Amino acid sequence: MAHEGHDHDHDSAGKHPVVAVDLATAQNTFNANGKTYRWEHRPELGKQADAMIAAAKGGLHNNADVDQTTHEIVTVVAKYGLVTLDGELNEWSLVEEQDSIFAGGMNAHGADCFIMDGQSYWAFASTNTGEVVVSQRGKVIARLKQPKGTEFDNPTVNSYFAAGGRFTPCDVVYLPEAKRLVAVIGYAPGDYALSAEYRDGQWQWGGPAWGGKENV
Repeated sequence: MAHEGHDHDHDSAGKHPVVAVDLATAQNTFNANGKTYRWEHRPELGKQADAMIAAAKGGLHNNADVDQTTHEIVTVVAKYGLVTLDGELNEWSLVEEQDSIFAGGMNAHGADCFIMDGQSYWAFASTNTGEVVVSQRGKVIARLKQPKGTEFDNPTVNSYFAAGGRFTPCDVVYLPEAKRLVAVIGYAPGDYALSAEYRDGQWQWGGPAWGGKENV
């Protein structure tokens, strides 16, 4: 049988010894950029509480990111809460003293952990609840909801929201040089990238917005 990355001379078949292939190992490998990688399941890693497993049944519609200061992996499990996986990947834990909104149905379809002015923040784009949530660990700093249609520099985007266009944030990222958050919406007629800035002590929509489907 031919293998990716190997040349076979079929005319000289039979001149080479037969090599037994461990199928279990072969199924756990893949090739990329000329290298072979192997993965394996390690049951001692990523331990989860029974309640977290139960909440995740049916599938997670989630993303995660890594806190740049603690090296924890961070995400939100709907109906369970804000959770972290320690830097050694041993066990998932609920964040202590977290705001109740994290267990209230929101998800982390998009997630970004970032540093601003020396402080660590976690931002989540929740398709479930239609908002972008910014927190410091479990303390909510901001909840950016449906724009009114007057906030952005782009008239097309403003018109979309002024007419009640659907707001379903799918991803969020912090731009350190601009000191802005950018959220991308999807599952909607208008797929736009929207920016928010920290102004007058709070996160607010405003400034550049772009994108969109050609048939809008």
